[in-house]
Amino acid sequence: MHSRSSGKDLGFLTLTAAKMSAAELGLGTFLHAFRVPMRGHALSVNQGLFLSQVAEQGESRWQAARNVLEVSGITSTLKSLSPAGSTLGPMISILVQGALYSLGICIFGRGWMGRSLGMALLCPWAFFQSMLTLGLIFGPDLFRDLIRLFSSALAWTGLPETSWKTLLCLIVGLKILVGVLLQSFRVRPGGVRASIIGQVPPPGERTSPGAFRAAVHDLTRPLFLFSLGVTVLFSVLNRSSHAQIVWVFLRPVGVGFLFFLILRSRYLRVALRTVCMKSKLGEQFYQRAREVARVLAGD
Repeated sequence: MHSRSSGKDLGFLTLTAAKMSAAELGLGTFLHAFRVPMRGHALSVNQGLFLSQVAEQGESRWQAARNVLEVSGITSTLKSLSPAGSTLGPMISILVQGALYSLGICIFGRGWMGRSLGMALLCPWAFFQSMLTLGLIFGPDLFRDLIRLFSSALAWTGLPETSWKTLLCLIVGLKILVGVLLQSFRVRPGGVRASIIGQVPPPGERTSPGAFRAAVHDLTRPLFLFSLGVTVLFSVLNRSSHAQIVWVFLRPVGVGFLFFLILRSRYLRVALRTVCMKSKLGEQFYQRAREVARVLAGD
C-alpha cells in the first residue's frame, strides 16, 4: 500500500495515530485505575470513533479506507516499539479492527452507512479474540463446559436452555448499538487532547512491571479465573480422580503463564520488528510509527 495522500494528509494521519496511541495508554490507565470491567471493549469502541474521524477526511471511499488501514497499521506497529506491556494481542486487535472498519467503508463509502457498517464489523472482534485466547489456553472443553453451565442456569430460571445464544447476541448487539450511536452523534473519542500529546510518555519511556510479574498478574484477571473455576468445577462434578482434578487445574495455569510470558517477552518485540522490516508495507508502517513516537515525545 503506497500512500497517495498529500503532505497535509500525512501529517493528519500521523497526529491521529499519535492520539490513538495516547488514548490507549491514557484511557486504558484511567479504566484500569477504577477497575472498570471489559476495558478492551471500551478501547475498541474508542478506536472506532477515531477511525470515523479518519474516514471522513478521505476524498473517496478508497482513500478513506486506505487512511483507516494506515492509521491502524501505524498504531499497531507502534506497540512493537514499546519495551513493556503485552504486544502481540493489542497489535492483532488494533490491526484487525482497522481492517474490519475499512471493509465497511469499501462497501458503503465514507458516509454514515459505511461508517456504521465499519463500527458494526469492528465491535464483535474483541469478543472473538478473547474467546480465541481462552481456547488456546484451556482447549475446546472450556466452551463445552460454559455452554453446560449457562444452559443449566437458564433451565433453573425456567428459560429455554438455548437462550444463551440469544443472550450472547444481545450483548454483542448492544455493543454495536452503543458504538454506532456514539459515532452517529459525533461523540469525540476519549483519551487526550492534541495540546497535551507531548506530555504522554513515548513507548521507550513507559514503565511497567517485569514480564514475569506481569504474566503472573495476567493469571489473576477475572475472565481467566472464571474460566479456570468453570473447568475445575465440571471436573469435580464429573467425579474425576484427584490426580485428574489437579491436572485440570495446573495445565491451564502453566500454559497460560507461558502464553502471557511470551506475549510480554522482549524477544517477541524484536521478532515482530524484524518481520515488519521484511516488507515495504511493514517498513513504511515502522517508519511512520517512529514518527508517531517522536510526536508522543513532543519532539
